[in-house]
Amino acid sequence: MDSSNNLERRLRMLLSEIQSNPRSFPSLSDLEKIMERVRMEIIFHLHNIGVSALKPYEIMVSELFEPMSAEGIASVYWYLTVKLNINEQVAMNCIKALIERRYGLSQITSADPALEALIKEYLEEVLESGGDIAILSYANELGLIYYDGEKWRLSDLGVMLLKLPPIEFAKALLSLEIFLSKRNLYCMTSEFIKKLWELFNKDDMHRIDYIAYMTKYELLEIYYWLSRLASLGIVNLSKNLSNIERGRITITAMGKNIIEQVLDPRNPYIAFFSMLIKKGTTPLSITDHIISLIESLKNEPLLAKKWNEVEQALNSFKRGDFIATFRTILPIIEHVLREIALKHNLPGTAKGLKTLAEVLRGNKWLSDKTEGFIKALGRDLDIHGVSSINPNTAYIYASLAMLTLVEVIRDYKRHIFLRKALNVVAKKISRDSEELLEAYQTNRKKLQVIFPSDSDISKARIIIDETQVFDVEEINGEIIINEYK
Repeated sequence: MDSSNNLERRLRMLLSEIQSNPRSFPSLSDLEKIMERVRMEIIFHLHNIGVSALKPYEIMVSELFEPMSAEGIASVYWYLTVKLNINEQVAMNCIKALIERRYGLSQITSADPALEALIKEYLEEVLESGGDIAILSYANELGLIYYDGEKWRLSDLGVMLLKLPPIEFAKALLSLEIFLSKRNLYCMTSEFIKKLWELFNKDDMHRIDYIAYMTKYELLEIYYWLSRLASLGIVNLSKNLSNIERGRITITAMGKNIIEQVLDPRNPYIAFFSMLIKKGTTPLSITDHIISLIESLKNEPLLAKKWNEVEQALNSFKRGDFIATFRTILPIIEHVLREIALKHNLPGTAKGLKTLAEVLRGNKWLSDKTEGFIKALGRDLDIHGVSSINPNTAYIYASLAMLTLVEVIRDYKRHIFLRKALNVVAKKISRDSEELLEAYQTNRKKLQVIFPSDSDISKARIIIDETQVFDVEEINGEIIINEYK
């Protein structure tokens, strides 16, 4: 897998194919059965030709069970039998010949002569890269597609990514990958990217074994992660075919720009994903979800003076005018922040969006997370000077702005509830509630607050001094406490 094997292009092709033909690929469970059957036949074949007596046999067998190798085998098999409609046994002979070539064995298996050119020009690369099945697994891991029991479907997230231009596609894909941070071959961690960025800030070129040593991750994981970055054009990967560890990585100029923006705390994609992606849920209907959330705020007192503008933004969003949506929603968010500040006699009400968010967060009326969403709407945003918006990313910013409006109101109500809860808990344990509130978000050893749900604003778990645990809920205006001894 190298930079010529463009991930952005391959992923777009796969998403487009699934969109036009949902039954173009088998399910992952069916693919696993294919992989298992083909690998077993290859291992049996290697035994028969006496390869088991050779030293590299165990290495060969172990590699056949690695995800990328297995997916490469399945991709070749799927391509030959489904795409080209070739007889299964002919396809199997072709795969055996490929394996023999890959490991430098004497050519024992004869592939169909008509397939020889195809093997050299295409199938060897498919076997090496994992082919379409590797991309399918990757897209599934990131929630861009899902199998509904009968066929593959694009999630709304997949549809959104498909509309992005190449550079934004790479930013969104990398942001999604490190946001999920599952640490597997398909999902590098944010810690790895941060450490890699530190290394590249010192030198533009590093050896793979040095990166493995400095990041403390497994070499195989790192190799696949770096290969993926190379396929997005973020780094150049110079392989050492005899020793992968000694391969060299050089960051590209475009790569520096992309990684810097992805790691920026104001990265709008991270904020967008963190608002929309809930663990264990089915793919979200993003547009319908946003519209429903905004419409649910119709009777919200903080929006009473601005509901006409909210409806304008909502109508702009429904008709696809995302730039107008964004420009309309920003002043509404600022209005809500200013209303909260005025209500609690806080300073800074004449300031702009970012300063208001900082004031409210500092005075414990908003969380760090919500302040981050506001900052993700743009650098140094002020409603008196909103910078021009790129039409290619206007949907992201419009969606994020509308979701941020919802979150600001929810978060404010959570913090009203938090104050009530801390007053009751503090009285119960003979502590000062203001002292506890001051520790909120700044001293987790003294006070940790966990809100179990984004939508539930009247429940929380409060942990004091890392030892005292209270589940607190407001029911009909009364604070109910359950203490864990």
